[in-house]
Amino acid sequence: MILKDALLAGAREREVRPGQASPHGQKYEMSVPVAGPRGTRSALAVWLIETGLDRPRLITCYVE
Repeated sequence: MILKDALLAGAREREVRPGQASPHGQKYEMSVPVAGPRGTRSALAVWLIETGLDRPRLITCYVE
């Protein structure tokens, strides 16, 4: 739940940058801090808004 909570808070509070367009729609990227047992790290989340839809879908997330 730590990562999920960080991503949801980040989506509300952080800058989201347009990423590469794909044949499936427009990608967006955001970096969010995630606190864990080894400290705080930055995670990059990539979201996709599929063509014809208005709701983003998380497609990948990894620690930078």
